[in-house]
Amino acid sequence: MSSERNKRKITQELRNNTSVNMLSHATQMSLRASEQVEAAKLLKEITTSTPTRASRYRKVYKKQSAQAPKKLSAEDALAVIVDAKLSRYQYNIIRMSAPDKFSSYKVLQESKKQCYPKPENK
Repeated sequence: MSSERNKRKITQELRNNTSVNMLSHATQMSLRASEQVEAAKLLKEITTSTPTRASRYRKVYKKQSAQAPKKLSAEDALAVIVDAKLSRYQYNIIRMSAPDKFSSYKVLQESKKQCYPKPENK
């Protein structure tokens, strides 16, 4: 994949010779062709409505992503189990109250296996 700088160089002529509306429309069609219809709709709404629409979308997106609960990594969830001396049943009860925060117990088992050294072949 090209770096951002290379992408700017490669597309410089295209950007100089093509209007923003045409570039936006071409991007929308490309998104639709790759079955990203919602992204195409969003791009159309942002580029064809009021000049402040994009900044408002961006503010709302940043605000919501900051408020979204972040899932504990499998290692961190495993540490919670060990530190609190939780049984599988107790962990699953806690997980039911916040499934978007805690990984499944099966994921924790896989993480636990990775904590041990791999057996040597004899």
